[in-house]
Amino acid sequence: MLHIVPEGAAFGECALRSFEPRRFRNSVRAVIARTGRLNGLLIGGVDLDFDATTRLLQPHIHAIIAGDRGGLTDAIRKSYQRRSRASPSVPRRVYRQVLVKEIGPTVEDRASAVTYTAKGYIREIRSYTGEKGRPRRSRPFRLSEPLHAEELLWRAHLSAAEFRLHMGVPRGPARSLRTACETACR
Repeated sequence: MLHIVPEGAAFGECALRSFEPRRFRNSVRAVIARTGRLNGLLIGGVDLDFDATTRLLQPHIHAIIAGDRGGLTDAIRKSYQRRSRASPSVPRRVYRQVLVKEIGPTVEDRASAVTYTAKGYIREIRSYTGEKGRPRRSRPFRLSEPLHAEELLWRAHLSAAEFRLHMGVPRGPARSLRTACETACR
C-alpha cells in the first residue's frame, strides 16, 4: 500500500466545489510516469481528509502496487522536490513537499486494501502538538453537518471513475479492471 500526499495541494473548505479529482489524479499519474520506476500494476484512488484545525482539505492517493517497486517511493519524493534558486542573501529552500508512505512489503488482506482505495467519504481529523513538540493527528471523525452536506452535493456531480487511478492495467473490453484486481489480489 502506498500513500502519496502532496502538501501543496491542500485547499480551503470553500474551494471544494472547484476541486477536480481527475486533474489531481492526472498530475500524480504524470509524476509516477516520469519516474519510470513502475514495473507492474498500480490501482489507487483519490481521497480527501479535512483538518478541522487548519480548515484545509488535503487530497491524496491511496494505491496498491503489484509487481516490482524498484525505488518508486524515493523517485516520487525526488520528483516533487523543486528547489528555489540560491542567492547570497536567501538560502535555497525546498517547496512542493510530498509525503510518501509505504506500508509494509505486502498487504495481508488485499481485497480489503483494494476496497480501501475506493472509499467514498471525507474524514475529519484534528491536528495538535504532541508531548515532545511533534505535530500529531487525531483519529478520524465524521465530517460536521454543513461540510458533509456540501461534500455530498459536490460528489453527486462526479463519476466514480474520476476518483480512480489505474496504471499498467491492460486495455480491453470487460477484462481490464477485473484482470487488474485479480492480479493485485494474488
